[in-house]
Amino acid sequence: MNGTAKGLDYWRRELAAVRMPVLSTAQALETLLDPGIGMDTLRTMLHGDIPLALEVILLAAREPRIDGEVQGLQHALNMLGVDKVQALARRCADQGLNASAAARHEAVRAMATSQFGRVLQADWAHHHGGEHAEYLEWLTLLLGVARWKLPLAAPELHQEIEARAAAGERRARVEEALLGCSPVELNAAHLQDLGLPASPALTTIMDRAGTMLAHAGRYAWQGGMAPELPIALARYLHQRGADAVLAHLIAWATHDNWYGGHTATLLHAASAMTNLPLDEIVASTRRVAVSISHAAAFIDHRPVACERFFWPPPPPRSPGAPMPASRAAARPADSDAHTDGWHARSQHAGDDRTRLVTTRLEGETQADEPSSAAPKATQPKAHGGIGGEPVTEIIEAFMQNCQHGRYRDLRAFFADTAHTLEQGLGLARCLLFLKASAADRLSCYFAYGFAPEDNAKALWVPAGDDNLLARLFRHAAGSTCIDRTRLAAGRRQLPEVLRAHVRPAGFLLGAIHLGDRPVGVIWADGGDADPVLDANRHAEFKHMIRHFGAEFTRLTQALRR
Repeated sequence: MNGTAKGLDYWRRELAAVRMPVLSTAQALETLLDPGIGMDTLRTMLHGDIPLALEVILLAAREPRIDGEVQGLQHALNMLGVDKVQALARRCADQGLNASAAARHEAVRAMATSQFGRVLQADWAHHHGGEHAEYLEWLTLLLGVARWKLPLAAPELHQEIEARAAAGERRARVEEALLGCSPVELNAAHLQDLGLPASPALTTIMDRAGTMLAHAGRYAWQGGMAPELPIALARYLHQRGADAVLAHLIAWATHDNWYGGHTATLLHAASAMTNLPLDEIVASTRRVAVSISHAAAFIDHRPVACERFFWPPPPPRSPGAPMPASRAAARPADSDAHTDGWHARSQHAGDDRTRLVTTRLEGETQADEPSSAAPKATQPKAHGGIGGEPVTEIIEAFMQNCQHGRYRDLRAFFADTAHTLEQGLGLARCLLFLKASAADRLSCYFAYGFAPEDNAKALWVPAGDDNLLARLFRHAAGSTCIDRTRLAAGRRQLPEVLRAHVRPAGFLLGAIHLGDRPVGVIWADGGDADPVLDANRHAEFKHMIRHFGAEFTRLTQALRR
């Protein structure tokens, strides 16, 4: 598709020609250019606009007295002052707009992945303190600059890399094969082209990362006491910059597959490096991922890759069952059974539908299993089906599991939610809209049953106008059933983006609470099965979402601890 790989020199020239579009809105730029702005406000605003902040750092690096050794954004601002930064912002305001919207979208999503790594590194540092905090945060970000620019420099090649990585191939190997050079080598060379100094020590850390982090993964804290690290391994893990490299690698591993063996190994290594229990590392990594998906800079580019832990891998095939031809063709020969991520499933699933299943996260330990005092979620033997009559036994099992707190994490909880809606209530599709505290919209955080081209995870509706979902959210009105008899009126009250998804049988809506506070709305319908949305199905739906809200509250609060 892309011909012969071009090699390092070619891609250095291509990336050097790329100018990243700034992320600040016109209103934010107006505030940033206000003559009376203070340094603290300026710094805060630049933290929300990574490309512009990078331009500030690069401008400061050209100051002859520091020889390119910028320690972070605060150092750069102190070097330049407000006037120089504002002049730079004026020059950068329109850069990068010649690229297509799709290319800019992919570039911002890549930045979100690097920002995930940056916040992850900062989260680890928060536990242990230490020096050079801002330098290490920016170092984590800068390790991904070449990947930010590639969608703008070569959109088709970028799409090929994304597709192959999503299908299970290791991203770095695909990049090296298609680019004709190592992605680490390219990024380091590009940073030098931008005016930042070479870092031989960092290159050494990167070169040894594969072997040393795999070794470190064997020393994850999974029992009563943290294992003692061998001296050589401890020396590698605790050298300056190693945590930035690991955070960068975790961010990009989860970009492709939260549930693969490579990601699990890196999370185990993070436990060894930080001297924190593995379950705490897994929980904090997910918490950071959710916080990045809420960031204002990325809210219009969701779903960002770091929130994909909501979608587990597809179920293992039964012995002797043939693999669907579309997936067999897409799966590389050297991939293993655990490397199919969200993109692979949505693109190659045999029925073109996204499905959720209850599976165990690779890397979760025996310590993660519920004790006898908190038994595993039970599964009833009875089963219904899409469009069929409600199966009380399945719905009751879900409610019992919620009441007794049997779900280990949000992934297992959402998986069983999908199973219950589909097999218990006969509802083929679901959308969960949530409102972040500072946001003015309800954004889709969880979806199942929709075709990939629906791009359901990118849906959002205004939270402040008079649309049906917003009213239900604001008044915490429980639930409503829009059946065939009310469909015309109900459709008119929906935001435009949802009207195309309405099916002839109608849909059910229910308000979701965290404790006593409304936080979102759940939508469910029968998809193409066209079930009758009668009073009985509506009543079962109301009971289910009430218990859904209680368990969602418990699991969300557990993430914050």
